[in-house]
Amino acid sequence: MKAYLDIDPVIDAWCAKHRLKLFDAFGGEPRRFVYTSGTVDCFQISIEPPEMYGAERAVQVNLWAIETEDDAEIHHGWLVPIRSLGSTLEVALATAEMLKKRPLVPRS
Repeated sequence: MKAYLDIDPVIDAWCAKHRLKLFDAFGGEPRRFVYTSGTVDCFQISIEPPEMYGAERAVQVNLWAIETEDDAEIHHGWLVPIRSLGSTLEVALATAEMLKKRPLVPRS
């Protein structure tokens, strides 16, 4: 829990704003992630605990495709200073929403 102490208020406010269910543990370990689903597609946005990168603490935000209609393997990642976490979470969610509306590539 201590690892996320500095960023939990930002994550909680973002989840409340978008009515997202925050998962705060996986396998008995502290984690932070949400799922966002469309008709078929499901994406996970995960937030890693802050770490030192150079002279600054930064946070890794990941967007993963969990289930897609076309079985696409999608991953986007952002490594940002803690002060940019809120805006990066907005970008991650907007990216997931955009990906849910993407044209499907026909399978061969």
